[in-house]
Amino acid sequence: MNINISDSFKNIFIIDSSSWDISEHFKLIFPGCGGTASDANCKLQFCYDYLIGEIYIYDEKAGTCPDQGFSINLLKIISPGALFLADLGYWKFETLYGIDKNNAFF
Repeated sequence: MNINISDSFKNIFIIDSSSWDISEHFKLIFPGCGGTASDANCKLQFCYDYLIGEIYIYDEKAGTCPDQGFSINLLKIISPGALFLADLGYWKFETLYGIDKNNAFF
């Protein structure tokens, strides 16, 4: 049996972040954790719809902003029948509840 996943969902959102150390001159805009870590760090939050090839979220944040705190923003792009794929760093009850309540999947 051959199953095409694109037939099962309206959208397939792939969400992830990446961070990198930057010059300490930017520590007021993009603070890092300091100590033995960098004084300045930039994090990029990215959400891409695999089915239609469109970027939905492209957001620069300070490296100290956790993915879990950002996950609530996913509810802004939710639609019934959508599938959200993200790592456990985005786990937050309110977000998962909102996805389920709107007849979407995670």
